[in-house]
Formats: sequence, structure tokens, C-alpha cells
Amino acid sequence: MSNYDTGDHEHRAVFELKSLHDVHDVYADIAGATAYGDGTNDYINISFVRAVLVACSDEPDGAPTDSKLVYRTVSSVTMTPARVKELHDVLGSVLTKYENLEGK
Repeated sequence: MSNYDTGDHEHRAVFELKSLHDVHDVYADIAGATAYGDGTNDYINISFVRAVLVACSDEPDGAPTDSKLVYRTVSSVTMTPARVKELHDVLGSVLTKYENLEGK
């Protein structure tokens, strides 16, 4: 059981559901941005990736004999610089509100 902030700063008890088949935990270890243009328009791609440890074998159906670290894309979005600026402003506003609530 944990406390859940309802937004009006009243807390109520809730219970964690241990097995939800349609819920997936998705997170990223690394975020990066690349700016580019096509001669007419400019774009910025923002990508989020995570590191995954993959088991490897010497045989197609064999036992694991090695492992390697690979990066997998979690999400990627391409926007115009104006849209990235809007996203930046929104994220900054949310962060400021969070910091004010937390007293940071």
C-alpha cells in the first residue's frame, strides 16, 4: 500500500496491482538530439534509447555462451525548431512547478 497524491494534497491509501498484462514499463537511459535540414526546412530529431543486455550463443538454439550490450530505441520524434522550442517551454514550466512544490 502507498499514498497517492490526488492533486489537492489529500492522501488516500491505494493498493499496487502486481500483475497487469496490458501495462509496460518503458524507460530510457540516454536521450540525444540531432539537428538537420533538407535544403528547404530544418528539423530536430530527439531520440531516447536504453541499454539492453542480450544473451548470445555459439549455436542457434544453444545455451548462452556470451552476452553483449546493445542500444534499443525507446522513442524518437522529429520536429521543427519552433515545435522543439514549444516543447522546451512546456517542459521548463512543468519543471518549475515541480521544483516549487518540492521546495527545491
